[in-house]
Amino acid sequence: MSLTAHFVDDEWKLQKRILNFCLIENHKGETIGREIKTCLREWGIEKVFTITLDNASSNDGAITYLQRKLAARGGLVYGEKYLQMRCCAHILNLIVNEGIKEQHASIESIRNAIRYIRSSPQRIKKFKECIEAELIESKSLVCLDVPTRWNSTYLMLEHAEKFEKAFDRLYDQETDFFRWFGEDSGGKKKVGPPTALDWQHVRLFIDFLRIFYETTLCFSSSLHVTSNKCFHEIASINSQLTSWSHNNSELLGTMACSMKAKYDKYWGPVDKFNLLILVAIVLDPRYKLDYLSWCLEDVYDKEVATSMTSFMKFTLETLYKFYSKEISEFVEKTKKEKANADSKSDVEKYLAEDPVDVEDENFDILAWWKLNGSKYRILSPVARDVFGIPVSTVASESCFSTGGCMVDLYRSSLSPKMAEALICTQSWLYPSKQIFEELEFDQFDSSDKIVNGIFTL
Repeated sequence: MSLTAHFVDDEWKLQKRILNFCLIENHKGETIGREIKTCLREWGIEKVFTITLDNASSNDGAITYLQRKLAARGGLVYGEKYLQMRCCAHILNLIVNEGIKEQHASIESIRNAIRYIRSSPQRIKKFKECIEAELIESKSLVCLDVPTRWNSTYLMLEHAEKFEKAFDRLYDQETDFFRWFGEDSGGKKKVGPPTALDWQHVRLFIDFLRIFYETTLCFSSSLHVTSNKCFHEIASINSQLTSWSHNNSELLGTMACSMKAKYDKYWGPVDKFNLLILVAIVLDPRYKLDYLSWCLEDVYDKEVATSMTSFMKFTLETLYKFYSKEISEFVEKTKKEKANADSKSDVEKYLAEDPVDVEDENFDILAWWKLNGSKYRILSPVARDVFGIPVSTVASESCFSTGGCMVDLYRSSLSPKMAEALICTQSWLYPSKQIFEELEFDQFDSSDKIVNGIFTL
């Protein structure tokens, strides 16, 4: 189990640290929850804001266990309702897989053609000769995907599409190529070779999947704030799927309808996701309440937008009151504000000001709050914790990739404690190093190695 802490430090820099990388007895929810509680106690962490983890049913059991244990000793920052943050990258993975699982014929034909090329050095050499003959300029070559990982399938198709003419030339020159698509050892004929229609479908798949691939990258960053971007991406996906479901292309329409059904299961009703991601939009000085209301009306309807906007204002005020009690140096100041009827709270002052007019995509939201923190002395700690929430478990998954490097064939006798020490020490010595960004995204999978998700403490 990997336990990773995410927080915004006193200099308003987003930080992440691997706290624990330890063995657990089994994957039952209570076992995972008990192990997390033990890790928190060892670190002296008494309060938990949110816990981000994937959709495994055992994780739901872990959350139930932690809600009970943490609430008993006052360890929940904003009640148990918003403790669990489901991994958005994992949900998106489920949505996309639902769309492409029945559209596999064209993808399988490309996959088989690549398998043929990569099956021997001689075939790779021949394919490179075909690329040169077709005057195709590319520094990369075809890559093979892992069929259960749609993101790697996207990368495979994106690479392969560039070499369509080289594949055609190979067909003409290699008679052995067609025998490759004959019956396999099990008597089943391989799908392929790719036809002109298959390549047409591939180009459609590439355009279709690119949006979800880029969204997954946005969700997966652990060096930049993601909580304030999350609902923008969810709303955009809803809009795209609704539009595509009415597309004239039968292939695109079918995929979009299947994905929309899965989308509605996880992100349909507004209460399906952690509402702190809506608070993050309000605390983004470029947007605030009016923009949130517009987004909600676009995704749902005016009635939902009105009620949820009011509820988000109430939630922000509730957080403000909680933090005003927790921050001892401001308690007296808060009492004086309550005594003065004309005095405004940080929430009222913040919402009363016009949104910041900034069009720069690289707007540094933490830098803005660092600059304006003295103006909102109690609201700024709220913003600090909300912006520290990660919306994916990628940072935790990267721990397992690190573990594979640490405990290789030559170090397989390392004890679990020693492996944990090496992995955690690297995280603390090189905190700005994000393994995920250094490796190809298709090396990670939300559903295969991960036992438990990333945790925001």
